Amino acid sequence: MKKRVVALLVILVIFALICPVNNIFAANVSVESESAILFDVDQNSVLIEKEINKKMHPASITKVMTILLACEKCNLDDTITVDNNILLTLPKDAVIADYRGGEKITVRDAILTAYLRSANDAATLLACHISGSVEKFAVLMNEKAKSLGAENTNFTNPTGLTDDNHYTTAYDMALITKAAVQNQKLMEVCSQLKYTLLKGDLRPEDLEITVGHRMLDKDTNQFYQGVVFGKTGFTDAAKSTLVTAAKKDGRTLIAVTLSHEDRFKQYKETKALLDYGYGSFYRFVLSKDDLKSMVTVKRSELANIESDFSVILPVEVKRELLTQSVDVIENEIFVTLKGANEDITQKIGVVTKNKSGAWYIISKIFKIIFTIIGILLLLFILFFIYLIYYVNKRNKKRIAERKKKAQIEANYKYYNM
Repeated sequence: MKKRVVALLVILVIFALICPVNNIFAANVSVESESAILFDVDQNSVLIEKEINKKMHPASITKVMTILLACEKCNLDDTITVDNNILLTLPKDAVIADYRGGEKITVRDAILTAYLRSANDAATLLACHISGSVEKFAVLMNEKAKSLGAENTNFTNPTGLTDDNHYTTAYDMALITKAAVQNQKLMEVCSQLKYTLLKGDLRPEDLEITVGHRMLDKDTNQFYQGVVFGKTGFTDAAKSTLVTAAKKDGRTLIAVTLSHEDRFKQYKETKALLDYGYGSFYRFVLSKDDLKSMVTVKRSELANIESDFSVILPVEVKRELLTQSVDVIENEIFVTLKGANEDITQKIGVVTKNKSGAWYIISKIFKIIFTIIGILLLLFILFFIYLIYYVNKRNKKRIAERKKKAQIEANYKYYNM
């Protein structure tokens, strides 16, 4: 029975690696959120899913896209002058950082208050700073979403405030969050979990801001070692939404849970998803250096290893029982992993000519020499053919002249008889 379970898990993982959006169910993880996903960033594969393509209200996790675009489009030290007319467009009950009209802030200020406090005024100010208006920024958001493969997403604002035409999916949010955690500038800014907006002429007191995602906060019971990024959201329409990214054991996982009735249960649910992802699978890697030593090519060739060999395997598949083989097929290098019930093959590089190596130079010299010899031989053959033709032609001419001379002599003797 155990062998059958192991075999099934391996087949499912391999299938997921080939078709990343397919299911891998985990019966021992209870998911109460209406929609949820556990996504492996390194393998671009779905480990757990529940209604991952269902269109849902995202609430403030929308701001992941907002701050991603801010990091891509702006310098962190750029100055934003707070426009009071922009602030007046927000609902009175919207969460804000309480910016004042005429106040000058930096892009970094706005990103941090949008991320840590989920400040809607900060997100709106960023949108207008980048695109000139919320509407134009929404176009930019949707273009970015499509470029990331988020095909079932439509944003109408940078905040996540409820709009019937503002929606996404758990799968799409995983792709957007993946782009966020792979943006070095964003991760540098968002590594700051506490921030003070200093008082000034228009701000009577310092504003202390701390991260809202409790799995990032060491002072909470929900803190989870390895979580590096996360965003919360809530509206009456969306209910509680949560995105969480963790890095541990050389792997990056993203958990997205949408529409949960209870925020604290949602944290437990996210913890269970991450525990499952890190506890039930491991990453098997052969580095470029390891692979290069395994490839045999001609002396005049180079093995160009383009990537590590990397797969996610169930913990039931023992590492010590795995074997690897390398094949070169039509100048492409493939690695095959055996011992995981089904063979797993990946292309990891190509074979090219070693243009800087001695053997390549020698081979080129010999090629030139052989080419010259070939040309000379061809010229010699052509000359020899011409010589034969010329000699034959000359001999025929001589024979004809002799015959003509003999005929003349014969005629002369005849008439003089």
